Amino acid sequence: MSYIIEQRIGKQAYLYEVESYWDREKKQPRQKRKYIGKKDPETGKVFRPQTRNIPRLCQDYGQVYLLQTIADRVGLTPVLKQSFPEDYRILLALAFFEISEVAPLYLFPYWQEST
Repeated sequence: MSYIIEQRIGKQAYLYEVESYWDREKKQPRQKRKYIGKKDPETGKVFRPQTRNIPRLCQDYGQVYLLQTIADRVGLTPVLKQSFPEDYRILLALAFFEISEVAPLYLFPYWQEST
């Protein structure tokens, strides 16, 4: 059985959907909470959090644009697309990362988010 609770932190009210269950290991009742949103104290309207389907902002595009243009002009993109149809974009992105940053590959996800 689930229910909704309102938790106040300072002047803000937050809504959570709560489901109670029995924890067999600890032999105690527990709760699972799912965040619903923030409640406006004046109107009572609930503001739900934004979803992850929001397009990301590109903060540093100049290097990638230049490298993509070069890859297209020398014919690298079509060759990679033909050879690796599912992975050619990530291969290009990894190459662009190495050319522009000269950094270890474990830093690639952070670079990819900002580029």
